[in-house]
Amino acid sequence: MIWIVETITQKFDNLRTLMKGSSSILIEDGKVNTKALKKAKLEMEQLRTLLRMQGIFSLRQVEHAVLETSGMVSVMEKAREEPVSKGDVLEDYEKNVPTYLVVEEKDINDRNLKLMGKSKEWLLDELQKLNYHLEDIYFAEWSKTDGFFIQSYQETSKEK
Repeated sequence: MIWIVETITQKFDNLRTLMKGSSSILIEDGKVNTKALKKAKLEMEQLRTLLRMQGIFSLRQVEHAVLETSGMVSVMEKAREEPVSKGDVLEDYEKNVPTYLVVEEKDINDRNLKLMGKSKEWLLDELQKLNYHLEDIYFAEWSKTDGFFIQSYQETSKEK
């Protein structure tokens, strides 16, 4: 069966997309493409898992991400986030710390707040200081060293 599908898709280009699908741009210019994410039936935490499998531990690091037809995610990091040998550049540098998804599609992630040792009140106060309202947030990520990385619904990229 696999051989038949491969042979047909090689001989007939117009059937390739129908039978194998096409890649989807999940992140473009550093913004999550919510329409592509929903079309691929992925949640934010699933996207973050796929990125972590590529060695990316924060959405802030991603310039472009493509969901390939194989189900793998190809990632282009932001130029300033590309790895460098810290030992060659710095004598003293900060330890890597995890990031936490604290808001996903307007919902507060209580489990991650608890892991961080923070409360809902703290989160709402911090968001207010940054002039964000919970109902406007598509996702919010937080780390001890970098603070918040937030994308509102207004900032989500449009599917092309």
